[in-house]
Amino acid sequence: MELRKAYDSIEWIFVQQMLRSLNFPPHFIDLVMQCMSTTTFSIVLHGYSHGFFKGKRGLRQGDPLSPLLFTLCMEYLSRLIEEISKEKSDIIINGLQPEIEAEILEHTGFKKGTLPFKYLGIQISHKRLTKMDCNVLVDRMVKRIRGWNKRKISYSGNDSYSKVPLVAWKTLCKSKEHGGLGVLDSRVWNIAAVGKLVWWMVSKKDHLWIKWIDKIYMKGRAWTGYKPVTSSSWAWRKICEVKTRFKEAYIDNKWLGEDEEYTITTGYDWLMQSTNVKVPWYTIVWNRFNVNKHSFIAWLIKHERLLTLDRLFKMGIVTQLSCYLCGEDTENHEHLCVS
Repeated sequence: MELRKAYDSIEWIFVQQMLRSLNFPPHFIDLVMQCMSTTTFSIVLHGYSHGFFKGKRGLRQGDPLSPLLFTLCMEYLSRLIEEISKEKSDIIINGLQPEIEAEILEHTGFKKGTLPFKYLGIQISHKRLTKMDCNVLVDRMVKRIRGWNKRKISYSGNDSYSKVPLVAWKTLCKSKEHGGLGVLDSRVWNIAAVGKLVWWMVSKKDHLWIKWIDKIYMKGRAWTGYKPVTSSSWAWRKICEVKTRFKEAYIDNKWLGEDEEYTITTGYDWLMQSTNVKVPWYTIVWNRFNVNKHSFIAWLIKHERLLTLDRLFKMGIVTQLSCYLCGEDTENHEHLCVS
Protein backbone atom coordinates (compact mmCIF):
# COMPACT_ATOMS: atom_id res chain seq x y z
CA MET A 1 0.00 0.00 0.00
CA GLU A 2 1.44 3.37 -0.97
CA LEU A 3 0.92 5.57 2.08
CA ARG A 4 1.02 8.81 0.12
CA LYS A 5 -2.00 7.72 -1.91
CA ALA A 6 -3.70 6.46 1.27
CA TYR A 7 -3.24 9.92 2.84
CA ASP A 8 -5.01 11.54 -0.12
CA SER A 9 -7.90 9.06 -0.26
CA ILE A 10 -9.14 9.12 3.35
CA GLU A 11 -12.70 10.43 3.60
CA TRP A 12 -13.29 13.21 6.11
CA ILE A 13 -16.59 11.75 7.30
CA PHE A 14 -14.73 8.53 8.15
CA VAL A 15 -12.23 10.42 10.32
CA GLN A 16 -15.11 12.18 12.06
CA GLN A 17 -16.89 8.91 12.77
CA MET A 18 -13.68 7.33 14.08
CA LEU A 19 -13.10 10.21 16.51
CA ARG A 20 -16.70 9.98 17.74
CA SER A 21 -16.51 6.20 18.22
CA LEU A 22 -13.33 6.67 20.30
CA ASN A 23 -15.18 9.19 22.51
CA PHE A 24 -13.08 12.24 21.71
CA PRO A 25 -14.60 15.51 23.03
CA PRO A 26 -17.06 17.08 20.53
CA HIS A 27 -15.25 20.42 20.63
CA PHE A 28 -11.96 18.71 19.76
CA ILE A 29 -13.64 16.85 16.86
CA ASP A 30 -15.04 20.14 15.52
CA LEU A 31 -11.58 21.72 15.60
CA VAL A 32 -10.04 18.76 13.78
CA MET A 33 -12.76 18.80 11.12
CA GLN A 34 -12.28 22.54 10.58
CA CYS A 35 -8.56 22.00 10.05
CA MET A 36 -9.21 19.28 7.50
CA SER A 37 -12.20 20.70 5.64
CA THR A 38 -10.86 24.25 5.12
CA THR A 39 -7.88 23.22 2.99
CA THR A 40 -7.38 24.98 -0.33
CA PHE A 41 -5.03 24.19 -3.21
CA SER A 42 -3.61 26.07 -6.15
CA ILE A 43 -2.08 24.83 -9.39
CA VAL A 44 1.32 26.00 -10.59
CA LEU A 45 1.33 26.20 -14.38
CA HIS A 46 4.37 27.50 -16.31
CA GLY A 47 5.83 28.83 -13.10
CA TYR A 48 2.73 30.78 -12.05
CA SER A 49 0.16 29.94 -9.38
CA HIS A 50 -3.41 29.87 -10.64
CA GLY A 51 -6.41 30.23 -8.32
CA PHE A 52 -7.57 28.14 -5.38
CA PHE A 53 -9.96 25.24 -5.06
CA LYS A 54 -11.21 23.44 -1.97
CA GLY A 55 -10.28 19.89 -1.05
CA LYS A 56 -12.92 17.24 -0.48
CA ARG A 57 -10.99 14.43 1.17
CA GLY A 58 -7.52 13.37 2.30
CA LEU A 59 -5.15 14.45 5.06
CA ARG A 60 -2.94 17.46 4.64
CA GLN A 61 0.70 16.57 3.91
CA GLY A 62 3.15 18.09 6.40
CA ASP A 63 0.56 18.78 9.08
CA PRO A 64 1.83 17.40 12.43
CA LEU A 65 -1.72 16.22 13.24
CA SER A 66 -2.12 14.19 10.02
CA PRO A 67 0.10 11.21 11.04
CA LEU A 68 -1.91 10.79 14.24
CA LEU A 69 -5.22 10.81 12.38
CA PHE A 70 -3.83 8.44 9.79
CA THR A 71 -2.74 6.06 12.57
CA LEU A 72 -6.33 5.95 13.87
CA CYS A 73 -7.59 5.06 10.38
CA MET A 74 -4.95 2.34 9.99
CA GLU A 75 -5.95 0.93 13.39
CA TYR A 76 -9.49 0.49 12.11
CA LEU A 77 -8.14 -1.34 9.05
CA SER A 78 -5.99 -3.56 11.28
CA ARG A 79 -8.97 -4.53 13.42
CA LEU A 80 -11.00 -5.38 10.33
CA ILE A 81 -8.21 -7.65 9.08
CA GLU A 82 -8.04 -9.39 12.47
CA GLU A 83 -11.78 -10.15 12.35
CA ILE A 84 -11.55 -11.74 8.89
CA SER A 85 -11.23 -15.53 8.80
CA LYS A 86 -7.80 -16.11 7.27
CA GLU A 87 -8.57 -19.77 6.56
CA LYS A 88 -11.52 -18.84 4.33
CA SER A 89 -10.02 -15.74 2.72
CA ASP A 90 -7.40 -15.02 0.09
CA ILE A 91 -5.64 -11.82 -0.90
CA ILE A 92 -5.33 -11.03 -4.59
CA ILE A 93 -2.24 -9.03 -5.58
CA ASN A 94 -1.49 -7.72 -9.03
CA GLY A 95 1.25 -5.56 -10.52
CA LEU A 96 3.63 -5.62 -7.55
CA GLN A 97 7.18 -6.84 -7.28
CA PRO A 98 7.66 -10.35 -5.77
CA GLU A 99 9.43 -9.05 -2.66
CA ILE A 100 6.60 -6.61 -1.94
CA GLU A 101 4.03 -9.40 -2.44
CA ALA A 102 5.92 -11.61 0.01
CA GLU A 103 6.02 -8.79 2.57
CA ILE A 104 2.26 -8.19 2.30
CA LEU A 105 1.47 -11.89 2.69
CA GLU A 106 3.79 -12.14 5.68
CA HIS A 107 2.27 -9.17 7.52
CA THR A 108 -1.40 -9.97 6.77
CA GLY A 109 -1.20 -13.74 7.22
CA PHE A 110 -3.40 -14.39 4.16
CA LYS A 111 -2.60 -16.81 1.36
CA LYS A 112 -2.36 -15.49 -2.17
CA GLY A 113 -5.42 -16.01 -4.37
CA THR A 114 -5.88 -15.90 -8.12
CA LEU A 115 -8.48 -14.59 -10.53
CA PRO A 116 -11.15 -15.60 -11.33
CA PHE A 117 -12.42 -16.86 -7.98
CA LYS A 118 -15.75 -18.19 -6.72
CA TYR A 119 -18.06 -16.80 -4.05
CA LEU A 120 -20.96 -18.96 -2.81
CA GLY A 121 -20.13 -21.30 -5.68
CA ILE A 122 -20.53 -18.58 -8.32
CA GLN A 123 -17.56 -17.38 -10.33
CA ILE A 124 -16.90 -13.67 -9.80
CA SER A 125 -16.44 -12.01 -13.18
CA HIS A 126 -16.73 -8.58 -14.77
CA LYS A 127 -19.06 -10.07 -17.37
CA ARG A 128 -22.81 -10.51 -17.01
CA LEU A 129 -23.68 -13.71 -15.15
CA THR A 130 -25.83 -16.18 -17.07
CA LYS A 131 -28.58 -18.39 -15.66
CA MET A 132 -26.20 -21.33 -15.92
CA ASP A 133 -23.71 -19.52 -13.67
CA CYS A 134 -26.37 -19.02 -10.98
CA ASN A 135 -27.69 -22.59 -11.04
CA VAL A 136 -25.42 -23.59 -8.16
CA LEU A 137 -26.90 -20.92 -5.89
CA VAL A 138 -30.48 -21.73 -6.96
CA ASP A 139 -29.94 -25.45 -6.29
CA ARG A 140 -28.69 -24.67 -2.79
CA MET A 141 -31.71 -22.50 -2.03
CA VAL A 142 -34.16 -25.11 -3.35
CA LYS A 143 -32.47 -27.86 -1.35
CA ARG A 144 -32.73 -25.80 1.82
CA ILE A 145 -36.38 -24.89 1.26
CA ARG A 146 -37.33 -28.52 0.66
CA GLY A 147 -35.92 -29.39 4.06
CA TRP A 148 -38.31 -27.09 5.89
CA ASN A 149 -41.25 -28.50 7.80
CA LYS A 150 -44.33 -28.16 5.63
CA ARG A 151 -46.42 -27.31 8.66
CA LYS A 152 -44.35 -24.17 9.15
CA ILE A 153 -44.88 -22.85 5.64
CA SER A 154 -48.26 -24.35 4.71
CA TYR A 155 -51.56 -22.90 5.87
CA SER A 156 -53.32 -26.27 5.73
CA GLY A 157 -50.45 -28.51 6.81
CA ASN A 158 -51.57 -31.02 4.18
CA ASP A 159 -49.08 -32.07 1.51
CA SER A 160 -51.73 -32.16 -1.24
CA TYR A 161 -53.20 -28.78 -0.31
CA SER A 162 -49.80 -27.09 0.06
CA LYS A 163 -49.20 -27.52 -3.68
CA VAL A 164 -52.21 -25.29 -4.38
CA PRO A 165 -51.41 -21.54 -4.42
CA LEU A 166 -54.17 -19.86 -2.40
CA VAL A 167 -53.62 -16.27 -3.60
CA ALA A 168 -51.74 -14.76 -6.52
CA TRP A 169 -48.28 -13.38 -5.74
CA LYS A 170 -49.25 -9.97 -7.08
CA THR A 171 -52.02 -9.76 -4.48
CA LEU A 172 -49.74 -10.90 -1.65
CA CYS A 173 -47.29 -8.08 -2.40
CA LYS A 174 -49.90 -5.41 -1.80
CA SER A 175 -50.07 -3.81 1.63
CA LYS A 176 -52.75 -4.97 4.06
CA GLU A 177 -54.62 -1.71 3.52
CA HIS A 178 -54.84 -2.57 -0.17
CA GLY A 179 -55.93 -6.19 0.26
CA GLY A 180 -52.58 -7.96 0.44
CA LEU A 181 -50.22 -9.23 3.12
CA GLY A 182 -47.44 -6.72 2.65
CA VAL A 183 -44.96 -9.23 1.22
CA LEU A 184 -42.06 -7.46 -0.48
CA ASP A 185 -42.00 -7.86 -4.27
CA SER A 186 -38.30 -8.50 -4.86
CA ARG A 187 -38.50 -7.66 -8.57
CA VAL A 188 -40.10 -4.27 -7.96
CA TRP A 189 -37.72 -3.62 -5.06
CA ASN A 190 -34.76 -4.30 -7.36
CA ILE A 191 -36.13 -1.78 -9.86
CA ALA A 192 -36.50 0.75 -7.04
CA ALA A 193 -32.89 0.07 -6.01
CA VAL A 194 -31.66 0.76 -9.54
CA GLY A 195 -33.81 3.90 -9.39
CA LYS A 196 -31.23 5.27 -6.94
CA LEU A 197 -28.74 5.39 -9.82
CA VAL A 198 -31.33 7.21 -11.94
CA TRP A 199 -31.77 9.79 -9.19
CA TRP A 200 -28.01 10.30 -9.10
CA MET A 201 -28.09 11.02 -12.84
CA VAL A 202 -31.03 13.42 -12.59
CA SER A 203 -29.64 15.32 -9.60
CA LYS A 204 -26.13 15.20 -11.12
CA LYS A 205 -24.55 13.86 -7.95
CA ASP A 206 -20.81 14.43 -7.58
CA HIS A 207 -19.87 10.78 -8.08
CA LEU A 208 -17.07 9.42 -10.19
CA TRP A 209 -19.53 6.92 -11.72
CA ILE A 210 -21.86 9.75 -12.82
CA LYS A 211 -18.97 11.64 -14.41
CA TRP A 212 -17.92 8.48 -16.23
CA ILE A 213 -21.48 7.85 -17.47
CA ASP A 214 -21.77 11.41 -18.74
CA LYS A 215 -18.42 11.12 -20.51
CA ILE A 216 -19.02 7.71 -22.12
CA TYR A 217 -22.78 7.54 -22.69
CA MET A 218 -24.71 10.74 -21.99
CA LYS A 219 -22.13 13.17 -23.45
CA GLY A 220 -23.92 16.21 -22.05
CA ARG A 221 -27.36 15.24 -23.39
CA ALA A 222 -30.55 15.58 -21.32
CA TRP A 223 -31.52 12.37 -19.52
CA THR A 224 -35.23 12.67 -20.40
CA GLY A 225 -34.81 12.10 -24.13
CA TYR A 226 -31.73 9.91 -24.04
CA LYS A 227 -31.92 6.41 -25.51
CA PRO A 228 -29.03 3.93 -25.30
CA VAL A 229 -27.48 2.62 -28.49
CA THR A 230 -27.52 -1.10 -29.21
CA SER A 231 -23.79 -1.37 -28.59
CA SER A 232 -24.19 -0.19 -24.98
CA SER A 233 -23.53 -2.62 -22.18
CA TRP A 234 -26.34 -4.80 -20.83
CA ALA A 235 -26.17 -3.12 -17.42
CA TRP A 236 -26.48 0.38 -18.90
CA ARG A 237 -29.45 -0.63 -21.06
CA LYS A 238 -31.22 -2.01 -17.98
CA ILE A 239 -30.57 1.22 -16.08
CA CYS A 240 -32.07 3.17 -18.99
CA GLU A 241 -35.17 0.93 -18.88
CA VAL A 242 -35.60 1.83 -15.22
CA LYS A 243 -35.02 5.49 -16.11
CA THR A 244 -37.96 5.32 -18.51
CA ARG A 245 -40.22 3.80 -15.83
CA PHE A 246 -39.41 6.61 -13.40
CA LYS A 247 -39.69 9.40 -15.97
CA GLU A 248 -43.18 10.47 -14.82
CA ALA A 249 -42.06 10.65 -11.18
CA TYR A 250 -39.68 13.54 -11.89
CA ILE A 251 -41.17 17.02 -12.15
CA ASP A 252 -38.68 19.71 -13.18
CA ASN A 253 -35.92 17.17 -12.51
CA LYS A 254 -37.05 16.81 -8.90
CA TRP A 255 -38.17 13.56 -7.33
CA LEU A 256 -41.97 13.82 -7.04
CA GLY A 257 -41.60 17.56 -7.66
CA GLU A 258 -40.01 18.20 -4.25
CA ASP A 259 -36.52 18.93 -2.99
CA GLU A 260 -36.26 15.59 -1.24
CA GLU A 261 -33.75 12.81 -1.56
CA TYR A 262 -34.82 9.68 -3.39
CA THR A 263 -35.00 6.55 -1.25
CA ILE A 264 -35.56 2.98 -2.34
CA THR A 265 -38.65 2.81 -0.11
CA THR A 266 -40.31 5.85 -1.73
CA GLY A 267 -39.39 4.49 -5.16
CA TYR A 268 -40.95 1.12 -4.31
CA ASP A 269 -44.13 2.76 -3.01
CA TRP A 270 -44.39 4.86 -6.18
CA LEU A 271 -44.02 1.78 -8.41
CA MET A 272 -46.66 -0.12 -6.42
CA GLN A 273 -49.21 2.70 -6.21
CA SER A 274 -50.78 1.94 -9.61
CA THR A 275 -52.01 -1.44 -8.34
CA ASN A 276 -53.03 -0.25 -4.88
CA VAL A 277 -56.68 0.49 -4.11
CA LYS A 278 -57.71 0.62 -0.45
CA VAL A 279 -60.19 -2.06 0.59
CA PRO A 280 -63.09 -1.14 2.91
CA TRP A 281 -62.69 -4.25 5.11
CA TYR A 282 -59.08 -3.61 6.18
CA THR A 283 -59.88 -2.55 9.76
CA ILE A 284 -62.35 -5.41 10.20
CA VAL A 285 -59.89 -8.14 9.22
CA TRP A 286 -56.68 -6.64 10.61
CA ASN A 287 -57.07 -5.22 14.09
CA ARG A 288 -55.53 -5.86 17.50
CA PHE A 289 -58.59 -7.72 18.78
CA ASN A 290 -58.29 -10.52 16.21
CA VAL A 291 -56.08 -13.59 16.49
CA ASN A 292 -53.59 -13.67 13.62
CA LYS A 293 -54.86 -17.02 12.33
CA HIS A 294 -58.46 -15.77 12.39
CA SER A 295 -57.43 -12.61 10.54
CA PHE A 296 -55.72 -14.71 7.88
CA ILE A 297 -58.81 -16.91 7.41
CA ALA A 298 -61.00 -13.80 7.17
CA TRP A 299 -58.58 -12.38 4.61
CA LEU A 300 -58.91 -15.57 2.52
CA ILE A 301 -62.70 -15.33 2.77
CA LYS A 302 -62.66 -11.74 1.48
CA HIS A 303 -60.66 -12.92 -1.53
CA GLU A 304 -62.85 -16.04 -1.88
CA ARG A 305 -59.76 -18.23 -1.73
CA LEU A 306 -60.69 -20.70 1.01
CA LEU A 307 -60.16 -24.31 0.04
CA THR A 308 -63.86 -25.12 -0.02
CA LEU A 309 -65.10 -28.44 -1.37
CA ASP A 310 -66.20 -26.98 -4.69
CA ARG A 311 -62.62 -25.74 -5.34
CA LEU A 312 -61.01 -28.96 -4.15
CA PHE A 313 -63.37 -30.93 -6.40
CA LYS A 314 -62.23 -28.97 -9.45
CA MET A 315 -58.62 -29.68 -8.49
CA GLY A 316 -59.33 -33.40 -8.32
CA ILE A 317 -58.47 -33.61 -4.62
CA VAL A 318 -61.92 -34.62 -3.26
CA THR A 319 -65.00 -36.29 -4.74
CA GLN A 320 -67.63 -34.93 -2.35
CA LEU A 321 -69.37 -31.58 -2.87
CA SER A 322 -71.99 -31.65 -0.10
CA CYS A 323 -71.42 -29.40 2.90
CA TYR A 324 -70.23 -31.31 5.98
CA LEU A 325 -72.35 -29.07 8.22
CA CYS A 326 -75.76 -29.36 6.59
CA GLY A 327 -75.17 -32.26 4.20
CA GLU A 328 -77.41 -30.71 1.55
CA ASP A 329 -76.02 -27.76 -0.43
CA THR A 330 -72.69 -27.57 -2.22
CA GLU A 331 -69.94 -26.19 0.00
CA ASN A 332 -68.65 -22.91 -1.45
CA HIS A 333 -67.90 -19.41 -0.18
CA GLU A 334 -71.44 -18.16 -0.58
CA HIS A 335 -72.90 -21.15 1.29
CA LEU A 336 -70.40 -21.01 4.17
CA CYS A 337 -70.10 -17.27 4.68
CA VAL A 338 -73.30 -15.69 3.30
CA SER A 339 -76.19 -18.17 3.43
